[in-house]
Order: sequence, then C-alpha cells, then structure tokens
Amino acid sequence: GTVAQSDFIGDRIYRLADGSTVKSNTFQIRRIQVGGRVVEDVRASIGPAGSLLLLGQSFLQRFKRVSFDYSGQMLVLE
Repeated sequence: GTVAQSDFIGDRIYRLADGSTVKSNTFQIRRIQVGGRVVEDVRASIGPAGSLLLLGQSFLQRFKRVSFDYSGQMLVLE
C-alpha cells in the first residue's frame, strides 16, 4: 500500500555491474529513510523475483559523500 499506480513512470533500460542490460518498471518513492537521513522523490526500479534489494545512484547521488565503515559495518551518508 505504499506505492500507488500513479507512482509508476514507465520502463527504463538499466546497465548492471556485469555489463548486461535489463528492462525494468520504474516508479517514484515518495519518501525513504535510511538511518536518520530522509530523501524524497527517489526513482526506483523492480528487480527480478528473488533479487537483492539495492540502494542505487538515484538515492546515493543525493549526498555529498558516501562511504563505508567496514569495521563498524555502517554506510556513512554525508
């Protein structure tokens, strides 16, 4: 119930890390919170059944700096 039909914005071709491409439905996430950070109007896509959930560039590019603290097992968003 969090994504409405009006949030869908069509299909898009994505290039994956292995160089392959995939066509996927895209939609707008009105509001997403990761830790204490809130981002609005993030473009998202639907992966194949059973695929992992990923934070993509449409979310990460909203921050000045993104890094990983491997010892603390944290994603750091600045």
